[in-house]
Amino acid sequence: INFGRLIPQVAYYIYAYAKLAADGKIENGQEINFVVPTGNFGNILAGYYAKRMGLPIKKLVCASNGNNVLTDFFNKSVYDANRPFHKTMSPSMDILISSNLERLLYYKSGKDADYIAQLMNELEATGRYQVREDIFTSVREDFAGGYCDDAACAQSMREFYEQSGYVMDPHTAIAYKVMKDYEKEDSMHKCVLLSTASPYKFAPAVYEALFNETIQDEFACMEMLQQKSGSAM
Repeated sequence: INFGRLIPQVAYYIYAYAKLAADGKIENGQEINFVVPTGNFGNILAGYYAKRMGLPIKKLVCASNGNNVLTDFFNKSVYDANRPFHKTMSPSMDILISSNLERLLYYKSGKDADYIAQLMNELEATGRYQVREDIFTSVREDFAGGYCDDAACAQSMREFYEQSGYVMDPHTAIAYKVMKDYEKEDSMHKCVLLSTASPYKFAPAVYEALFNETIQDEFACMEMLQQKSGSAM
């Protein structure tokens, strides 16, 4: 993944923080959490760059779908891709090898390129690696992880729509579920959820989750979703 793709995403974090401060939701300098749905670890890595630039971020919470290899890594220090691959309703997150995690570990290892190359060689040869304890401790200072399977994702979309009328895409719904779980652990810091896609990109899955009906034709499904929900297409 080209590094240049990550740079513009840094601005999202800075803008969100500035908007919260300008609206009086937080004090300037107050730490907050960001919850990011991700499979390849790109967008959330941009958040780490924002933190390194000085943005007051307490934790970056990595929200995974049923392919929860990142969640396991943040909980156990072991990255293990030797597991079943699940095709989910959030296909852009269906990833078992998260290439941008290598970049994070490079910084966390003190830019030890030889050590990172060793880990990547282990991953290629065995499908797994375990980072040193000092690196894992440093990673855990900045990151947490959680995951949400398809059933919980659909339930989150349906419940949020019934409460607010807002139509979430599956990626956002995954992050929403993970955020609600994480808020039970940390109620002291405000959470910002990054919404990363349009629900119309996943119209059949979203429509079925909201209305318990299946429409196979994607264009017809988009029209029905717009008519029933009133959400802008």
